[in-house]
Amino acid sequence: MRIVESFLTRNPCYAVGRKITVKGLMLHSVGCPQPRASAFIRSWDSPAHGGSCVHGFIDGEDGTVYQTLPWNHRGWHCGSGNRGSGNNTHIGVEMCESACIRYTAGSNFTCLDVDAARAVAERTGVLGAVDGLYFCGKLRKNLIYCHMLRGIMKIVALL
Repeated sequence: MRIVESFLTRNPCYAVGRKITVKGLMLHSVGCPQPRASAFIRSWDSPAHGGSCVHGFIDGEDGTVYQTLPWNHRGWHCGSGNRGSGNNTHIGVEMCESACIRYTAGSNFTCLDVDAARAVAERTGVLGAVDGLYFCGKLRKNLIYCHMLRGIMKIVALL
């Protein structure tokens, strides 16, 4: 697994710098047809991008993990429920999706090239699982899959 540090230093979440005690890892899919982590990093590394911030992206092209927040920083990657917010306890990592997927409404989509989409989903999903096992083993913490391989596997919001 290759991890490249690419902190979102201009994102308001990074500037707040609130720390957490990590209890686990939450994996998300990006929910749009963009396989390149660099596109998100460029867009999210801005003072104007104040609504969300994750700890990393898994690139759909080569599987590289780009770390965008220090692991102990509080991210802005999930909502709150009756047990509080996963932002307070979990690392959030986004898995990039194939460019051949076209979302039509909600989690519904069409796929222009199933083999290409499957390859990206397998690359990011397998690496996401390896990433999760690595961190959870290292941290001895829980792994939560949220929207795991949403486009191809249609497993949506398991939480």
